Amino acid sequence: MSAAREETIRDLKALRAHLDRTIERLEKGGTLARDAASAERTPPDAGLAEPFVGRLIRSKYSGRCLVCGENYHLDEQVLYSRELRRSAHPRCGKASP
Repeated sequence: MSAAREETIRDLKALRAHLDRTIERLEKGGTLARDAASAERTPPDAGLAEPFVGRLIRSKYSGRCLVCGENYHLDEQVLYSRELRRSAHPRCGKASP
């Protein structure tokens, strides 16, 4: 077996173990870390010129809205401003034409 194949198998087994632990925690009534982080809000950016204008895209990462400070998650629709290099919820800004 090649070294790359062995490494892939090792990575997949580690991922399976992580998923098993996460499933157990959820079955016992626990929460995901991202759910706990959602409850924490950061204050809005006071220096932001209203409204936030960006292109509507699907997020490639989880992050925080520049306007309201709430989280958004992977593959969620967000507005992305190339100039600011930041994202916001569609409800927090306007889509550029």
